[in-house]
Amino acid sequence: MGVSQFKANDPGREELKLLLTFLREGDCLVVTRIDRLARSVCDLALIVRDLEARGISLRATEQDINTSTPAGRAFLQMLGPCLLRSRAISRVGISGTAVTTSDVIKSFACKCR
Repeated sequence: MGVSQFKANDPGREELKLLLTFLREGDCLVVTRIDRLARSVCDLALIVRDLEARGISLRATEQDINTSTPAGRAFLQMLGPCLLRSRAISRVGISGTAVTTSDVIKSFACKCR
């Protein structure tokens, strides 16, 4: 993925780009929740792929996710999309924009290559 795959004009991602550049092999990126790290399923897939390729694990403290273990990787793959969808639904009240099932399906169809 590399840090450059994030949109340059995406506000708030500059800090994430900087954080990712500081991580080294053997490090563990610790976040409170997965939805605080990624804004979409595609973002999550790209970030996790980059971290794994660089030998960096990911841990979410409130969701018992730890990609340094096989069970943690499986848990993330199964629940990651659901966790991000719940974040999208929680934003409905703030933005006034409804999140539909088709919106979620579209987020799964991203190009994470």
